[in-house]
Amino acid sequence: MRELVSEARTIVIVSHALGLMEELCSSAAWLHKGELIQTGQPLEVCEAYLKFLNVGESAITLEDV
Repeated sequence: MRELVSEARTIVIVSHALGLMEELCSSAAWLHKGELIQTGQPLEVCEAYLKFLNVGESAITLEDV
């Protein structure tokens, strides 16, 4: 996947792996029950999503477990 990103291709990734999204993506969209909640920089969208979940930043470190 990193190879495709380095080739400046358009890739759509659907995931709850927020760390991966922040690392690989140049933009992000948060969908909830089919509704677009937020778009923007991956860090901003991921932070808003974590706030919505009320779990804090520790969720990012748990995603690979």
